[in-house]
Amino acid sequence: GNLGQSNSLVSGMPGKIVKIFVKPGDLVKKGDPLLIMEAMKMENEMRANGEALIKSVSVKPGDTVECGVVLIGFEQPSA
Repeated sequence: GNLGQSNSLVSGMPGKIVKIFVKPGDLVKKGDPLLIMEAMKMENEMRANGEALIKSVSVKPGDTVECGVVLIGFEQPSA
């Protein structure tokens, strides 16, 4: 079942996308790295908080994003 997971990864602060590890169609598991975002001179690695299928990737390396922007869309993998 869906354990209250959101269906998107949203930026928690303004920053710059450094690296993206996934592409649409990828299946990720809990703890898998999704992307690296630089914010306030620190690199933050965003990880999957559960199993999901990558539905969309809305950013590319070098993009600057504001707080609240959807970076990656997920869908629940079909059992």
